[in-house]
Amino acid sequence: MGIHTDTPQETGNRTKLVEIFVKRVSIIFFLIIFVGVFAIYSLIYLPLSRSLEKSIMENFNQSFIVKHTSLQNDIQRALEGAKSLLSRTMIKNAIVDYKSGLMDFQELKGYTQPKYEDGARILEHLLRADRTVDGELVARYDSAKGLNYDCDMENHLLEGNFIESEICKMDDNVYFMVKSPIQNGDVILGYDSLIYDFTGQIHKLCTDTVKLGLLDDGEIETLLSNGNIVKREDDAISFISGGYYYRAMGIQDGFYYYSKVNEDILFAPIRQIDMKLFAIGLLILFSFIAIIYFYIVRFAKDVLMSLEDRHYSLRRAVREAQYDSLTKIGSRRYGEKMLTDAFSEFKIKGVSPAIMMFDIDNLKDINDSYGHFAGDQVLKQKVDMVKKNIRKGDTLFRWGGDEFIGILKDLEKNSVRPFSRKILEAVSEAKVDLGAEQIGATISMGISYFREDDISFVDALNRADEAMYKSKSQGKNDIEML
Repeated sequence: MGIHTDTPQETGNRTKLVEIFVKRVSIIFFLIIFVGVFAIYSLIYLPLSRSLEKSIMENFNQSFIVKHTSLQNDIQRALEGAKSLLSRTMIKNAIVDYKSGLMDFQELKGYTQPKYEDGARILEHLLRADRTVDGELVARYDSAKGLNYDCDMENHLLEGNFIESEICKMDDNVYFMVKSPIQNGDVILGYDSLIYDFTGQIHKLCTDTVKLGLLDDGEIETLLSNGNIVKREDDAISFISGGYYYRAMGIQDGFYYYSKVNEDILFAPIRQIDMKLFAIGLLILFSFIAIIYFYIVRFAKDVLMSLEDRHYSLRRAVREAQYDSLTKIGSRRYGEKMLTDAFSEFKIKGVSPAIMMFDIDNLKDINDSYGHFAGDQVLKQKVDMVKKNIRKGDTLFRWGGDEFIGILKDLEKNSVRPFSRKILEAVSEAKVDLGAEQIGATISMGISYFREDDISFVDALNRADEAMYKSKSQGKNDIEML
C-alpha cells in the first residue's frame, strides 16, 4: 500500500485557509467586542449614568427644598412674632395714655420695659428688640447672646404704615431685620425694631459635605459667569461653578438661599461604578446569562433601589414636616396651607369658616410645678378633648408652642359660641392622672371670621389672636369673638 503525502502546494493552501479562517474569526471577534462595548456604553452605561445623575441631583434638590422651606418658615415666624409683639394691647394702651397726657415718659418706660421683655423673650432667634415713641427709646430687649453684627437698620428700613423687613448678611452671619409700626387706628404711636439671628439655623442644617448660606444678586451673577447652568426655574436655579454643584432659590428681594456640594462628592456613586460597568460589560461577551444578571442587572437594581429608598425617606420627611408628633395633629406648615385654601374658597364663594385659636391656660406654671413631661401630657389631653368635640369636617393644627388653631366649616356666627362653649366645658372637666395626683387645666379661646376687606388669612388670625388674649385678660377659660 502506498502512503499519500501532501504536496507543498496542498499544504500551502490549507495553511492559507487556516490563516483566512483565523483572520475572519479575529475580525468577527473584534467586531463583537467593539459592538458589545458600544452597546454596553450606549445602551447601559450612558442611560444608567444619566438616570443616576438626574436622580442624585433631584434628590439633592428635594433635600434643599425642605431646608429652604425651613428658612422661609423661620422668616414667617419672625414676622408673626413681630405682629404678636405689636398686638399686646396693654402696653399699646400705655402709649395711648402717654400721648393723651395721662402718664409721663418715665412712667411709660417703667410700665413698658418689663412687659415688653416678657413678650420679646419668647420669640425664637431674637437678638434685640427696641420700642421707640417719638424717636425716643421706651423699652429694649437684649438676648443673652448679645449683638455681634454691623447691619444699619435705619438705612435699610424706613418708618411707614406697614411692616418692613430685610435680610442682612455679614460674612457668614445672617440677620433678619423687621421694623413695624405701632398703630391705634390710623395713628402711628411708635415703632418696634427687631433683629433676628438666623446664622445658627442655617449652620445647623449644614453637613460635612453640604454647605448652605445666602448669596446676593451680585454674588450669584459672578458664580454664573464662571459656571454652567443646569436648570433654571421661576425663582430657582441649579448650576455648576468652581467644581461645586449649586441649588439656589430666592428667599427675599436681592438674596438667594443656596446649597452647594463638591461635584466629586455628589457624583461619586456614578464614578465609582464606571470601571465596574465596563469590566462587567466585557465579561458579558464571554460569560453566561447568569453572569450578566448578577453583575449588571442585579447591581443596577440595587443602585436604583437604594436611590428609591432615599426618595422614599425624603418624601416621608416632607410628610412628617406637616405632622406634629406630640399632639398627633397637623403642623404649622400644614395649617398655613389649609388656611390659605380656606381663604381662597371664601374669596370665591363668600362663605367664611370660623377661625378658632386657643392655648392652654397656665401651662408654664404646670411645667414649673410638675415638669415638662406633665406639661406635655396636659397639652396632649387638652388637644385630644378639643379634637373629640369638633366635627369630622373641621381641621385642627398646632400653630406653635401651646397655641392651636381650628378651622370650623359651615358654622354660623349665632352657633359658634354654643359650639365653642361645649368644647371649653369638655376640656375643663378632663383631668390628667399622674398617679399621685390629678392635674386640671383650661383653655382660652378667640374666634374670628374672614372679612371682605381682609388681604389674607393672617388678618382673621390676628383678630382671633386678639380675641384669645382678651378672653385671657378677662379671667381665662372663656371665649371671645372679633
